[in-house]
Formats: sequence, C-alpha cells, structure tokens
Amino acid sequence: MENLEMADVGLNDRCLLPSCSSTSSGSLKTFKIQAFKQLLECAVERGDDETLDKLQTIFNSHGEQATVVLHKTCYCSYTSKEHVKKFVLKRKAESVSSD
Repeated sequence: MENLEMADVGLNDRCLLPSCSSTSSGSLKTFKIQAFKQLLECAVERGDDETLDKLQTIFNSHGEQATVVLHKTCYCSYTSKEHVKKFVLKRKAESVSSD
C-alpha cells in the first residue's frame, strides 16, 4: 500500500466521503496532497460530482497544501481500483436499465 501521508485529527471532524457510514472503525486522519490527488481522480472516475466539488473547493483554497479528513478504511475503499470499477459498471447498468 502506498504511503498515505496522514495524521490524527480531532474528534469534531467528520469523514468527507459519502460512502462513510460514520460508524467506520478507526480514528479520522488528515490525508495530504498525494492521497488528496488520488481522491480527486477517483471522484472523476466514479462521476461523484458532490465529492469532486468539495475536493476542488479545498484544492482551490489551499493548493498543494490541501488536506482532507477521512477514515483510513473509507479512503482505501473509495480509492480501491476494484471498488471503482464495480461502482462504474453498476452505474452504467443502472443507466441502461432506466432508458
């Protein structure tokens, strides 16, 4: 697994990802720019406009110093190539069946 460049954060912070059930195990971490860019790429692949908008707003404000607060398990699940692939295939199947 890649070096995620993360640090522990306070109890009042919330996980940014929509897939978080807020009961995810583990403490929240602050992910730095390398992981941040991976999240941006995955949000684009997934067509996750809400998360993409949030990430772009943070990046526009902080540039290369941008960070995001997440559970490590949420990050790993959201950026997993296998999960992204399944999500995209499911979304395509749903759009075909709704036509």
